[in-house]
Amino acid sequence: MDLNAQHDKAVADISAAVKSLHARNEPFYIVDSASETGVGSSNNSGSSGGGGGVDVSKLNNILSIDPAAKMVTVEPNVTMGELLRATLKHELRPAVVIEFPETRMGRAFSGSIAESSSFKHGYFSDSVSSIEMVLADGRIVNASLFENGDLLKGAAGSMNTLGVVTKLEMTLVPACKFVKATYNNFRSPGEMIDAVRRFMEDTEYEFIDGIIFSETHCVAITGELVDEIPRSFEPQNFSGSWDPWFYLQVQQRTERSMVGLSPIDYIPLTEYLFRYDRGGFWLGSEVFKRFGANPSNRFTRWFLHRLSSGRKGLKEAQEATSASTVIIQDVSLPFDTAADFISKATKTLDIWPMWICPVRGTPAPTFHPHATDALGLAIPMLNIGIWGKPKTTSSKDQGSKGIVQVNKDLENWVTELGGRKTLCTPTYYTREQFWKLYDKGSYEALRRKYGATGLPTVYDRISASEASGKGRSVTWPSRFTISNDMKFGQAPISSATR
Repeated sequence: MDLNAQHDKAVADISAAVKSLHARNEPFYIVDSASETGVGSSNNSGSSGGGGGVDVSKLNNILSIDPAAKMVTVEPNVTMGELLRATLKHELRPAVVIEFPETRMGRAFSGSIAESSSFKHGYFSDSVSSIEMVLADGRIVNASLFENGDLLKGAAGSMNTLGVVTKLEMTLVPACKFVKATYNNFRSPGEMIDAVRRFMEDTEYEFIDGIIFSETHCVAITGELVDEIPRSFEPQNFSGSWDPWFYLQVQQRTERSMVGLSPIDYIPLTEYLFRYDRGGFWLGSEVFKRFGANPSNRFTRWFLHRLSSGRKGLKEAQEATSASTVIIQDVSLPFDTAADFISKATKTLDIWPMWICPVRGTPAPTFHPHATDALGLAIPMLNIGIWGKPKTTSSKDQGSKGIVQVNKDLENWVTELGGRKTLCTPTYYTREQFWKLYDKGSYEALRRKYGATGLPTVYDRISASEASGKGRSVTWPSRFTISNDMKFGQAPISSATR
């Protein structure tokens, strides 16, 4: 049986299982034996029992690659690492490559995940041209720009609340052998943000992101595609046991550089795209703290290599740092207000480093972070990642209750400054606050049209406040978690759900 026939049979089995559960008005949950654990259940999913499992673990194949058309068709459990290896054989790559090779395509599409190429290509979901989905009543539908286009747009970033994506077709872009990474050093977040705006207008750059190490040490990183490197340079790797973690390399190189000079590394393409994997950006330092080790030390990086990268490292980091004692937030703001937010976060949280990533504007309605100008046109946003334990005494001494309040305050700052949170991070909005920010009318109309009203809403899926009230644990967000399972609840069957 070829891969496409195998796929059709697997999807038919999923459809039959969902139809059977829907007919009995039972909730269902997605079983993915490949990932072993769950993304987290919704409030009405019956996670403690009841309902039936729908096995999607067989949907883990790359179905086709068309080098001439620069297109690839994948099943949702294909990982980013698997996809990149396959496309590089044709000198192509996904337009947006998520930092961790274990990330699965279905998760990347259903969340709002951006990377350093997103200032040019948008969110990962923006490169998906069509999907196949099993709806809540078991129907199999296709959605593309030419068929059910509202479902394609609505499903992107909607946290699997419209159905189960079973296939994705996406565009590819040309690859290269190396990335020329330039570490541009600035003395304030405002200076760095202004420079990022300028860099975004330069067509030579394919990648832009940045790391704020302190109020006076801010680095904007630009990346250019190259196939050769000067003889005076050696390729810089980040995946080996003796190699530096990427953020430490940037910090050390820029601390030593003279004013006005920007250090450069030539990085093999795959090493660049997964540069934050070892260390999980910098959250892996929590693993080292458990052993009294320092990730800046070359020997300890070698000795604890197994715990500093990939699936094992992130799992250890999650165990080392409870989600109730840290701030794990991704927010996006208009460029005009981003520096104000960073200043506020600096004074209140004192969490370092911070990550910044410019993202192409996304038109509403959408659950992706978005904003508009005076003419109502979508404008670029600056994604800011704040991940770590607050160092301020007031937050630390108040315990987990204090952390919740700090998260709520952070959400208010973002709203006041015209921004949006990335919804894969813990969210403490009340239901009323949430729906003031997002277009509930168009979302509910889409759910009625495609029979999804019996599934949990986006708010149900992401609300930490709802979770704490219903016995559901608040877990780390999808950027930093490995699992891919989902749990769905089903409301009483009505004419709307049928």
